[in-house]
Amino acid sequence: RAVDSLGGQMRRLRSQTAYSTVSLTLEQDRSGAGGAGGGGTGAAWHDAVSTLEALLNFSVRALGVLLPLGLVAGLAGFGGRALRRRRREAALN
Repeated sequence: RAVDSLGGQMRRLRSQTAYSTVSLTLEQDRSGAGGAGGGGTGAAWHDAVSTLEALLNFSVRALGVLLPLGLVAGLAGFGGRALRRRRREAALN
C-alpha cells in the first residue's frame, strides 16, 4: 500500500515537471585582455613575482600574530615554573 502511494506521488511529480533546453555559446576574447593562458614569459615572470610577494605578505602577517602569542606563552611557562619552584621550596621549609 505504501509503495502504491509513493508510486502515485512519483507519477504526479513527473507530470508536473517541465524540462527546458539551455544553449550556451563560448567565444574567445580576441582583444588580448584578460583570461588565462598566453602572455608569454613576461606574464609568467610577473605572476611568479606576484605570488612570491603574496607569500611574503602572508608570512609577515602570520609572524605578526604568532610571535606575540609565542612570547606570551613563553612568559606564562616561565612564570609557572618559577611559581612551582617557590611553592616547592616553601613546602620544604
